[in-house]
Amino acid sequence: MDIWPLWCPGHSLGQFEHVTLLNNSARHRVYKVTGEDGDHAVKEFPVDDAKLNTCVKEARFLRRLRHPAVVQIEAVLFDEKTGSSTSSFYIQMPFYANGALDEWVECCKPDSLKS
Repeated sequence: MDIWPLWCPGHSLGQFEHVTLLNNSARHRVYKVTGEDGDHAVKEFPVDDAKLNTCVKEARFLRRLRHPAVVQIEAVLFDEKTGSSTSSFYIQMPFYANGALDEWVECCKPDSLKS
C-alpha cells in the first residue's frame, strides 16, 4: 500500500492553528496540533536525502498495518527548509487524549490475552 493518497503537497506544521510540542520519550518530536477538523498528533522526522527514504518506509509500513491497536496515518506532510534549517517529514495521526501508549501500558498493565 502506498502513501501517495495521503500526501498533502504544500502543507506543513505551519498550517495548523495551534501547535504544542508534547513531552515524550520518543526519539522524534511529536506535536499536538489543532486544525479546522480537530486535534491530531504529528510526528516529525528531520531529514536529509539519506534519511528521507527511512521516513517514507516507516510511513508505508504504518499505512499497511490494519489493527485496532495500531494508530492509522491520516496524512503525510513535508516542510522543505532553506539555509541552515533542516527539512522535515511529518506523519499526521489521530490524537488520543490518554497520552503515550507506552505510558498507558506501564500504568494499566493490560492483559494481552483478554479481548
